[in-house]
Amino acid sequence: MDVRLRLQLTGTRDGQPWPPPGTLVDLPDQEAEDLIAAGLATDPDDVDEDQDDDELEDDDEGRALEELGAF
Repeated sequence: MDVRLRLQLTGTRDGQPWPPPGTLVDLPDQEAEDLIAAGLATDPDDVDEDQDDDELEDDDEGRALEELGAF
């Protein structure tokens, strides 16, 4: 499933650094759904062109990472 990253993710995936925000990434369905649910990525088919990804607050980012078990 393709997703568009909203934030710069730290660490690596399959030994490679995550690409920068805005990049379209093909991931397994479950991993893509988890990133979307956590607010770290969007489904490119559902993106509202007026949406400003910079509106994501620091608290939301931390909570999203906690939901993925990053903390």
